[in-house]
Amino acid sequence: MKKVLTALICLVTCLSCFACGKAGALFSEKTGSAPQEVVSSSPADLPLGGGDAQPSFPLNANGDPYSLASYVGYIELGSYPQTIAHHKAVAEMSQTTDSTGYYYSTWDNEHYAKISKSKVYGKRFKFSEDSLIAENETYYFKVEPIKWWVFFSGDMVGAGSETITLISEQILDSHDFCAEYSPDLTSATQEYYRDDNPDVLANEWAYSDLRTWLNDEFLKKAFSLADERLLVARATPGANDADPALTEKVWVPSNPEITAYRGLFSVLSATLQAHHATYLSQVSDYARCRNTFISIYPDYYGSGRYWTSSAGNTSYRASFAACDNHDKSGTAGESVGSTYMGVRPVICLYTSDVTAILKDVE
Repeated sequence: MKKVLTALICLVTCLSCFACGKAGALFSEKTGSAPQEVVSSSPADLPLGGGDAQPSFPLNANGDPYSLASYVGYIELGSYPQTIAHHKAVAEMSQTTDSTGYYYSTWDNEHYAKISKSKVYGKRFKFSEDSLIAENETYYFKVEPIKWWVFFSGDMVGAGSETITLISEQILDSHDFCAEYSPDLTSATQEYYRDDNPDVLANEWAYSDLRTWLNDEFLKKAFSLADERLLVARATPGANDADPALTEKVWVPSNPEITAYRGLFSVLSATLQAHHATYLSQVSDYARCRNTFISIYPDYYGSGRYWTSSAGNTSYRASFAACDNHDKSGTAGESVGSTYMGVRPVICLYTSDVTAILKDVE
């Protein structure tokens, strides 16, 4: 309760600062001192709004920037295979799937997903519990609630009808951005286009295989019908005139949103004394067995690269978020056909639905 009250006080203080034209300041929860200036090396890195000339991210479902963003907590919504099964759960696992499409273990009365032949990107990759992952091995993974991090906008407090975007804590899976594409050899620039649509560049988010997978297979697997009804669809960025009504309920963050998330998560280091989700995202055990690349550096072990919806520096590359301080810049991008890139989904809900299930950080 104390943390909830502190968060509310922080929000009220932020709102007061915003009304006074001080949206670039944060109230110190730890000391209760005067607002401190958020220091940034460039305007694009500012996590908070800095006036009309400096919009803040993430964007809401309507594509409008929030004027002020601050951390509140997290929610659990939907479910997905994530953690490697305990050996006792495997010993009492059902031999067939039930009505849920998953296997059931009487050891803990939980559901599990099965990977018959694991595909591992690295030879020395480990699970989160530190055991080595074997190639072409059979593994079970516990189906667990998906944890989504919440950054509220100060101008949404008490509104209830506004929307907020949420990003998953973990990289949940891997998928290529565009599986089949070819260069236009007749063009001087030799742009790369989708094989199934020669008018669409290979790295266009609106028509990507990744977007299709997220809003079809992933959506059905991760959310019940009741949960899906809570998701607010947005107009798909980059849709052409032929598809003006193209929408999506699940997506991946854009480059500007990644920049903002980096700033927002870094602010948490001070305000919540390191009890926060990092900008770098851990790859779930399930995703590690689906060929997802992870960092092997000790300080970053298990974190992974994940796609953004932004184009890379050529038409056959899409940008990604780096997995550690040794990783190359993600803005240049990775080949859209890469199957080892992680997926860290983003969803949107109404504020009132979020506050009803909001949880504080322990």
